[in-house]
Amino acid sequence: MDDETTMLMAEMDDDGGEDTSKHDRHARRRAWMNSEQVLTTLLQVERVVVHNIWQVEQLAYRGLRLENHLDTADDRKTQAAPSPALARGSPQAMSMQNIGGERRHADDSPEDEDEDEDQARGEANMRVLWKFGCSVTQNKNITCMSWNRANSDLLAVGYGEYGIPGAGSSAKRHDGLVACWSLKNPVHPERIIEVPNAGVSAVGFSHDHPNLLAVGNTDGTLALYDVRKRSNIPDLKSTVSSIPGTGQHTGTIWEVQWVQKGKDRGESLVSIAADGRVKQWTIQKGLECVNLLRLKRSQGEAATGTATAKGGEAMLSRQSGGMCFDFNPQEPIQYIVGTEDGTVHKCNTTQEQYIPPDFVGHGGEPVYRVRYSPFCSEYFLTCSADWTTRLWSEKKSNNVLTFDSVQAAVHDCAWSPVNSCVFGTVTAQGRVDVYNLKRGTLEPACKLPLDDRRLNCMQFAQQESPVLVVGDDKGEVTVIKLDGEEYERPSEDDDSQVQQFQKTVQKLTA
Repeated sequence: MDDETTMLMAEMDDDGGEDTSKHDRHARRRAWMNSEQVLTTLLQVERVVVHNIWQVEQLAYRGLRLENHLDTADDRKTQAAPSPALARGSPQAMSMQNIGGERRHADDSPEDEDEDEDQARGEANMRVLWKFGCSVTQNKNITCMSWNRANSDLLAVGYGEYGIPGAGSSAKRHDGLVACWSLKNPVHPERIIEVPNAGVSAVGFSHDHPNLLAVGNTDGTLALYDVRKRSNIPDLKSTVSSIPGTGQHTGTIWEVQWVQKGKDRGESLVSIAADGRVKQWTIQKGLECVNLLRLKRSQGEAATGTATAKGGEAMLSRQSGGMCFDFNPQEPIQYIVGTEDGTVHKCNTTQEQYIPPDFVGHGGEPVYRVRYSPFCSEYFLTCSADWTTRLWSEKKSNNVLTFDSVQAAVHDCAWSPVNSCVFGTVTAQGRVDVYNLKRGTLEPACKLPLDDRRLNCMQFAQQESPVLVVGDDKGEVTVIKLDGEEYERPSEDDDSQVQQFQKTVQKLTA
């Protein structure tokens, strides 16, 4: 501490004279050290230190490269060498264990370098920049993620075991957690929300009020938190109602979305759960809801079995449970719903019934994600426990294209926000696949295995530079950079991208 701080603390010790007890002096010291001004200053200092450590990686995240006079031929051979903070054996260095993005150490032998190059040849376009994780989140199962709508550097991550705590003698009981990670500090969350007696299964930031975070839980409760507040108490929380269909969900909430209704109409909060209901929530007079849809199980063989969720937990009801949904980006009253029996339904917020045709193609296995193309809203992706990802057109009941995984459930899929032909998937066996339809093949353009972990969710970063974030069952969010012009925004405008996408799909289906 500098002289001014030392004098300040000495004055606190002397304040009150001989009658002041030692306990009171220590209490004043603690109060000063925990003051808002000191904590804010320490937070800023921590961000500066972390930024110095991860400067190169954060520039790569933005699609920038640090050029300097040391970038010579000799330097390029060791340009992946770690900073002092990433010495061999450190936690940060150990977290970089991956094929495509592992940092090379200065003491690696030439034989090791050749072996690493052989292993990385197939994953040259994907590299790990860093991982969001700390002691608080270690070994916690990541279930969901959401980028903030106003601050694209802020990522909310939900943690929790699948299934309802206490359901069955062998059921685990784990409290849920939400961590708000910032690019300014990859080593510790900016904000932590603890959710007792239930796992977190869905999160979503509001468009109109970016400080509001909706959190869906495995016990069926939905809560709204103001992330600016340092409190675990939600601002609003759903409750059980005596009127059927108007209270909270009775099963795990698998997804929440804030849906913009259109110009000057604001937004609404929509959720889907294992109880087979799609609900729309309003927050003007507390957290109130109406039913948009009650799902019905499809007839035939798909209706006879009991589907399972991502973590292997049996669903709670034989009625059709909702797994996921997405709203049409061009028609906000239309949406699609993925179910536990493998069927995808097209729906409308103005009527509580399906719009033909139903999309059947996943063999009765749960559909874990449905996502409309952000460029061409006629098309959407689905991924399922049947080891496939499928591309659909709203005009056809059968899927247009099928992308096979490596004999593992595909837990999530996501479209690139800047390139109409690029999307990614993650699997239960820990592999990240990125596809580029322009290549004219149904095989991944690049892939990256993240060993010894199950990958549960993924999203593209909301920026121009192509970056993926992937959540696993070890409590880590892996940040992956896609290198190559084919993953970046093309020179064409959005209309031309739509035409390019349609032509590409026609060629692949010819």
